[in-house]
Parts: sequence; C-alpha cells; structure tokens
Amino acid sequence: LDVKPFTKVACKEVFGTATGLVDMMVQHLPSSKQGAPKKVELNYQGPLDSELADAMKRCDWSAPVSANVCKLYPKSDCSGFDALARIFSGTLKVGDRVRMLGEGYSPDDEEDSC
Repeated sequence: LDVKPFTKVACKEVFGTATGLVDMMVQHLPSSKQGAPKKVELNYQGPLDSELADAMKRCDWSAPVSANVCKLYPKSDCSGFDALARIFSGTLKVGDRVRMLGEGYSPDDEEDSC
C-alpha cells in the first residue's frame, strides 16, 4: 500500500498549498541573521564576549569558519562524512575540508575531534 498520495492530500488539507507553508515560515521565523545571536548564546560553549562569538552573532562571512553540525552522514566507503550544518561565520566552498570538534573538545585534549 502506497500512502504517499494520501499523505499529500492530507497535508494539503491541513497546510494548504506549499506556498502557504513557505509564506507562514517567512512571516513567523526569524532570518538566519536575526536568529544568530540567540542561537550562538544557546549553542556556543566558548566565551560569549570573544571576537569569534561576536563574528558568529553578526554572521560575518570574512571571519574564521564556525558552524553547528546537525547531522553527519557517513560516506558509503566509510572514508569520511558529509555534514549538514548551519554556518555561523566564515565561508565554505565545495570541496573544502574542515575539522570536526565534538562536544567534549578542548584545545588541551584533542581526543574529541576528527
């Protein structure tokens, strides 16, 4: 039994057309730049009065790269990961390699990084 057609009809009845859902999101959700200060305060564990924290709050593209990784997807050959992340500052290009720092990372003990 394919439930996809039923799900589409049910979602259309509840949410209306896709443009209605997108319009609602645009109207009620803050832009990335507007929401950055609160996200940084909630997620960044370093000093909030630092230059890096200020750059993340401003979404400064010329600052060092700082991102919050939401999901890691292992590559099929297990050689690495593709990541879904929200970039707070800096600029990444396709093919750039980055270093992942885990929740327990400390500059003194690099065990929680890859």
